[in-house]
Amino acid sequence: MSYIVTSNNYDDRSVAVSERNSAFSYRNTLTDSYHIPPDSEIAVSSVKINRNNLINLTKGMFFYQFFGVPVATDSDPAQRTNTNYPHKVQLLEEQDYKEVTINEMAQKLSKAINESVFHPELYNLVNVDPYYDGSEVFKGFTYQFYRKESGIVNDPSSKERNTLDGNTRGSALYQTLMNNGLANALSGLYFDQTHFTLEARVQTGTPTLWANVTDFRDVPLGTNYSELSVDLTDVAGTNWAVGLARSDDGGFMPPHFNQFETEIPQYTMHFYDFVIGAFQIVPRGDRWLMVFHAVKDSSSNGITMKEVRYWEKGSGSGRNAITDGGGRYNWSRNTTGGAHNVASGIDAITFTLKNEIMVLNVNDATGPKLVTATSEAGFTKTQAFKPIVNTCNCLYPRFFIQSGGKKVTLTKIGGVGSPANYPYYSPLYDWNAYLLHNNAWFSGGGADIDTRFYNNMSDPTTYAAQGLTIVGAGANITSGTLTNYENIFIVEESKFRYPNTTGANLSRQTGFKNRTIVDGFGGSGIDNVTMFSKTSTSHEDIFDNNSSLFVRLNQMNIRSLNTGKGMRSMIMYHLPRFDSSGHSVGQGLFYEPHERIYLKLNNSENLTINDWWIDIVNEDETLAKTLTGKTIVTFHIRSPHEKKDMKLKM
Repeated sequence: MSYIVTSNNYDDRSVAVSERNSAFSYRNTLTDSYHIPPDSEIAVSSVKINRNNLINLTKGMFFYQFFGVPVATDSDPAQRTNTNYPHKVQLLEEQDYKEVTINEMAQKLSKAINESVFHPELYNLVNVDPYYDGSEVFKGFTYQFYRKESGIVNDPSSKERNTLDGNTRGSALYQTLMNNGLANALSGLYFDQTHFTLEARVQTGTPTLWANVTDFRDVPLGTNYSELSVDLTDVAGTNWAVGLARSDDGGFMPPHFNQFETEIPQYTMHFYDFVIGAFQIVPRGDRWLMVFHAVKDSSSNGITMKEVRYWEKGSGSGRNAITDGGGRYNWSRNTTGGAHNVASGIDAITFTLKNEIMVLNVNDATGPKLVTATSEAGFTKTQAFKPIVNTCNCLYPRFFIQSGGKKVTLTKIGGVGSPANYPYYSPLYDWNAYLLHNNAWFSGGGADIDTRFYNNMSDPTTYAAQGLTIVGAGANITSGTLTNYENIFIVEESKFRYPNTTGANLSRQTGFKNRTIVDGFGGSGIDNVTMFSKTSTSHEDIFDNNSSLFVRLNQMNIRSLNTGKGMRSMIMYHLPRFDSSGHSVGQGLFYEPHERIYLKLNNSENLTINDWWIDIVNEDETLAKTLTGKTIVTFHIRSPHEKKDMKLKM
C-alpha cells in the first residue's frame, strides 16, 4: 500500500496566503522524486477541512429596488407610466469575487441599498441586519426602511429640517452659476446671511445669457411637506425668477433640454423644473407674471420649458383672483392694487412639495392664493404643474434677478430631513446625478421617465399624482407619509411587471430564493418615524457551503468527466453535504468514503512525481473559497492487477 498525506501550510495568521497555499488550493513539493509503478490506481482516502458560513459574491451579482407605486400585474399600465424607476443594487464594484460573512453581507446590503435608493426621504436611512431566532440560529436578513413622518410646517425649529425661519442653518450654501463674465465680488447675486436676502449687485447684459443666477445647494427640498417661501417686496421693476431645479454637473441644464423650444421669453438658456417669475414678452414692455415647468418637447426624447396657463382656470378654484382681465397677471402694475384683482399687490410666493405634488401660491394682504398645483381637480394639463418624477426628486432653489440693487428675501427653505449635509450632485444619492455621472441619461431611463405621458402636454391623458397621507391640517400637521409608495425588491429579472431589471440574480443570497418580486414591507411607527421592514423567507441556501465540494488532483493523468460543465475533469472525489459527525459547516469536518473509488493513473511506465497539486472545488470547478485554515487530503495508491497494496518505490 502507498499512503500519501497532503496538506496546505497554514500558520494561523491568515486564512490563505495565496492560492498556492490556501485551504482550497495548495501544492506540496517533494524533496526527492517519487516513482509510481506502471498501471497504478489512486483513490481519496480521507479529507479534513474547515468550512465557514460564507456567502460568495461576484461583480456580476445584483438586484433592483423600486420605491414608488407598485406595479400590480403583468398588464398593469403602471409599468409604462410610473414616475419612478427600478434602481440597480450591486454589492461588489471593484473586484470580481469576494466571500463574506453574515455580518459583512448585511453591511454590504445596507451600503449598496442606501447608495441606490435615490430618494431624499430614504437617504442613508436603510438598515439590513441578520435575523436570529430565540436559539440564536441564523434565519435570514431583516431589511428596514426608515421614513420621517414629521411635517416641516408645524416644526420650523426642528434640527431634522433645514429652515431659515427656525435659524437652524444661518449659513446656507449658495452657488452663483454665471455672472455675465464679470468674475468679481460684486457680480451675481449676493447672499446676506444675516437678513437672508439675495441681491443683484450689477445690471446684467444681454438677457439671453445666463446671468445673475444662483442655486442654493445645501440640501434638496424634502418631499414630505416642505416649503420654499420668498418675499418679493424689493424686486419690483425688474425681471426675476424663483424656481426649483434638479442638480447638475455645471452645465446648468439636462443633456436632453431643448432650449430652442423654450417658452421663457428672452432667457432661452434658463432651466428650472418649476419656476415663477416676472418677464417681458417684448423688450421694454410690461412685465407679466409667468409660470413654467420642464416638460416634454415636440421631439421623442427631450424636454423644454413650457408655460403653465394658470389664468385659464375658472372662478371655482380661486385662481381668477390673480388674473388681469382674464389673462396673465401684470407685474408692472403690481403695486397699484385693484386693477388686477388683488388687494394691495402680490408680495410673496410659496412652493409647497407634497410627494409627487407641487403647489404654487402667491400672497397679498389677504393671504395665500392658489396659482397652480399638480393634479388639482378641474385643472387641465396645460394649467397645472407636472408631477415630481425620479429625475427631479432632489430639487434645489434657483433664483434670478436681472437688475442691480434689486433683491428677494428668503423666509423659508424646507430641506430634506436628517441626516443633514445631503451631498449636492452625488451619484450615490441623486439619480439625476448618477445618470449624468455615468453618461447613462438616455440608456439608463432618465429620458424615458422625463418624457412619459404625464409630462407630455400634447397628450390629454391625465395622471393622478401621489400626495401625502397626513395627520392634521394647515399649521397643525403632525405627521405624514408618501401616499401609496412601497419598497419593492426585484431579485430576479422581471420581464413584464418591472421590465427594466435585466440580469437581476440575487434571490438566493438575499434570502428570497425562488422569488422574483419581493414586496409586502410592513410599516410601524417609532418615535415619529415610520419603519417599513421585511425579513427574508429562506436562509438554508444563502450560504455557498451548502453546495457540493469535490477533490481535484491537477497534475496526474487521471480521467473523469464533469458533464454539468461539458468537459473532461480531474475530479476524484465528491464530499458529502454532511461529514461523519453530521455537520456541514465548522471546524475539523472529516470525510472518509465507505468505499474508495479508484481511478487509473494511465501510466504504462514508471510515473515520476515531484509535487502534489490539490484543489477543493465547487461543482462548476471554481475554487471553494468558503474553506479556511488547515486542509488535509490523503490518498491511497494500489495495483489494479493484483488488487492489493503496493509499496511506493523510491
